[in-house]
Amino acid sequence: MAAILKEFCSYSDGCTISGKKDALVNIGGWLALDDEEALSGSQQPRCGYEGLHTYGGMAGRDMEAMARGIVESVQDDHIRARVGQVEYLGHKLLEWGIPIVRPIGGHAVYLDAKAFYPHLPQDQFPAQTLAAELYVDSGVRAMERGIVSAGRDKVTGEHLYPKLELVRLTIPRRVLLRPIWT
Repeated sequence: MAAILKEFCSYSDGCTISGKKDALVNIGGWLALDDEEALSGSQQPRCGYEGLHTYGGMAGRDMEAMARGIVESVQDDHIRARVGQVEYLGHKLLEWGIPIVRPIGGHAVYLDAKAFYPHLPQDQFPAQTLAAELYVDSGVRAMERGIVSAGRDKVTGEHLYPKLELVRLTIPRRVLLRPIWT
């Protein structure tokens, strides 16, 4: 998996990595660019918020944990287990008749909020409503990926209307479930 990731990145101009989702730690992430000028420009505003660009505001123990997490996160067994957990949840939701986006991804399952609330127009925030109701009802935290996340037009202030109204259910790292492939 590491070799595939390295080759994949060799074709791109840059990437961002979430430490929480991809490097198995509770904080941080990084931005990698192959353009020195763009990289330099990205470092200036960050200093005021996160400290020097050399450590990104992270404590030494968190950087050490991230370094270990990077090694572990590209191992085939980890990827297989991670994707298996997401597939397991996705298939369970489908069995229960819950409308989700298909195919099931490798990082998260996305609930189709428009299918939950077909009577709500987008400017009444169906994905935000579903995420809030999910939390109130079950304590499950989810991420709205619809009109709220899309933001507003900088000139007019009007809502931007994405085609989809989704709620992302991200599987926390290092969660143990019975794999579906056994």
